[in-house]
Amino acid sequence: FEGITKDIGIGYQKEARRVLAAFQEGTIGYLKGMDQSIYDILREKDIHLIEQILKVTDLPEGVDSKKWEIIVEDAKRIRSRNEVQ
Repeated sequence: FEGITKDIGIGYQKEARRVLAAFQEGTIGYLKGMDQSIYDILREKDIHLIEQILKVTDLPEGVDSKKWEIIVEDAKRIRSRNEVQ
């Protein structure tokens, strides 16, 4: 695309792949802000799906509040896009 650098274009492609995988699989591993330690904490609590993230009412113990906010917002964004389809 004209006016977009190669690095920006690659970034858009990676984001599109991540969002598509999140739509298709619905698993928490594709959410922004997710890292291995948070993933492990959630798996121990039997939280595997994006929809389950949206039902959590309290900040899970051991999860940074800023990262949790990013994860929840991304889950909401993905769910809202999935509902449109």
